[in-house]
Amino acid sequence: MDSQTKIEAATGTSWGEWAGMLDAIDADCLPYGEQVELLARTLDVPENERLALARSIVRAYRKK
Repeated sequence: MDSQTKIEAATGTSWGEWAGMLDAIDADCLPYGEQVELLARTLDVPENERLALARSIVRAYRKK
């Protein structure tokens, strides 16, 4: 299972939606840490999983 599929399974949000959201906020212009912080605030997962999941999403997004 690739990282995008794992992210979709963990969040219930399609990879296209995550990429679209990051594109909409011009995430490419933001430092990694800011990207992670913004995503962590939007995730509806247990608090202890938010940071790791946000990092996974940002890493996958930066690989595009």
